[in-house]
Amino acid sequence: MALTMTRTRTQTTLTKLAEKLAATHGELAYLAQLQEVEDGLQEALSAAMLRRQQELRALRDSLYVVIQQFDPELDPSSIGETDAWKGPLKRFRAPRSLRKAYLASLDDRVAGSA
Repeated sequence: MALTMTRTRTQTTLTKLAEKLAATHGELAYLAQLQEVEDGLQEALSAAMLRRQQELRALRDSLYVVIQQFDPELDPSSIGETDAWKGPLKRFRAPRSLRKAYLASLDDRVAGSA
């Protein structure tokens, strides 16, 4: 089948969805790793981590549905993880610095929603 304009748009959209899903998988994995390490977190920050995890799971589930609509043969759970979720946090290369910045961003979310 020739690549028509519609097929090209569909492929581009599917690629963007897969990239978003990979970033979501990556952040979910990082958040799970943080939860294992951070036992003595403040209650508000712990609640923020839980809330963020719920948001990410809802996003992941939505992306699964949309990707299945675009390509029923593709298994969305087979899409791996990327570090694209870090966005502005990419400048923090040391694990401790990244953890501190990520937790601060969650803390900002708690302060912003209060």
